[in-house]
Amino acid sequence: MLVFGGEKVTVVKKLLNIIDTETKKKGITRGEIAKRLGVSNGTVTNIFSRKHKISHLTFIELTKIAYDKYHHEYIQRFCENAKVGVEIDALEWAYANASTEILQILIDRDKKQKKPNPITAVYELQLKRMMGKINSDCFLNESENLKFTLSDHENYLEALILLGISTIYAFVDLAAYRAVQSISRNLLDQIQNIKNSYLKEAYKIRVELALIFSFIRSDELSKGKEFALKIVNSDVCNKLPLYYNNALIYMTDITVLTSYKESSRYISKAVEMMEEGYFDGYTQRKGMIKSTSDFVNIHHNHFKGLYLEDLAEQAHYHAKKKEQDKALFFLNRLEQKNGRLSNFQKYYKGLALDDLNLMKQAREGFYKSGDFHYVKLPENFIENSNKIS
Repeated sequence: MLVFGGEKVTVVKKLLNIIDTETKKKGITRGEIAKRLGVSNGTVTNIFSRKHKISHLTFIELTKIAYDKYHHEYIQRFCENAKVGVEIDALEWAYANASTEILQILIDRDKKQKKPNPITAVYELQLKRMMGKINSDCFLNESENLKFTLSDHENYLEALILLGISTIYAFVDLAAYRAVQSISRNLLDQIQNIKNSYLKEAYKIRVELALIFSFIRSDELSKGKEFALKIVNSDVCNKLPLYYNNALIYMTDITVLTSYKESSRYISKAVEMMEEGYFDGYTQRKGMIKSTSDFVNIHHNHFKGLYLEDLAEQAHYHAKKKEQDKALFFLNRLEQKNGRLSNFQKYYKGLALDDLNLMKQAREGFYKSGDFHYVKLPENFIENSNKIS
């Protein structure tokens, strides 16, 4: 509780006062705010006067109206101090915006309630996966176990669908791509029964992204491209930035082996989002964007402006530059760290040593993992070697 001019003012009220002042300073009328929020002018007046309780998502949208983008500091303070219950769409917003601290705050708040929402446990599990704090097998097992804890709660459908999404995430991680496609079709049908429009759109895109990934790895690129372009050409960037960024990354995957111009265009948009601060609280995402950007450029022999923060892409760079010793130095570090080389890293080693046997090992590894798209990397090398010999 804060005191201003002898009057006690809550943190939430102070935040609303700041936003009210900011909108007035910018000449944004109550009518414009009402239109953006989809409510009446009277409701907006009541929100600012605290006659109406304000939901998390309404406050989140108010920060965007006032500042042209989400004000994460104010949103976090609101989430820490709000007296309303934690709504599912607020949890989803935090996840879709890669706001891991805010998501954890919301999860912790709901867990303190007498009757926590069962869906909170699903978000907590997905947050662990997002942060790399759980392996694929444990994630699948815990997702399956949570299904037995669900009761006939008012959000039973949403919780069941989100657990279904967890299952397809686990199958993606375990390279069971055909299973992803069959489960996804059923989930997309069930998602149509969700009444909340924000959740309906978010969950639908989540499933579509898993489908895109499975199509890419199965080398069904035209199917993946159809779904990915639909997301890239939509208006979800600001509402669901993590999902939009995933679609850009997947379009990069789809085009990288055939077109530097196209893949560079998509990864540049993903990098631009990162540089605009969309993923400041999500280190793993920033690292993935940077390494993907490096892969695209190195693969096509463009060596300017590289990040080279990832050990594997440092090895890739030196392999492409025919600097064998430097490439092997980084690959040896990776093997010591992880106990083995990934399929990509075996490909980089074969590239560095110009070794046909290593390329065949990499090819076999890609096939065994179900990756029929990136297996083309060693296959193209082997094919070109056979032509030369």
